[in-house]
Amino acid sequence: MAASASGKVACPCEDEVKVVDLKASTETLTLAGDSEVVTAVAISSDGHSVFVASRSLQAKVGGCSTH
Repeated sequence: MAASASGKVACPCEDEVKVVDLKASTETLTLAGDSEVVTAVAISSDGHSVFVASRSLQAKVGGCSTH
């Protein structure tokens, strides 16, 4: 799990990552994985980008800004 100063949390769930906005109490994004378990997740301090690595040794960057 990773949290940003802007109130967003990125949570790995098997082979995908869900981003939740704690202030709004809503799920803002689901990043689909590559069928391998997520091994690392990070979120930028402004909550606009999420970084994901999986057991397949691939890394992804996704945008999670709603503005």
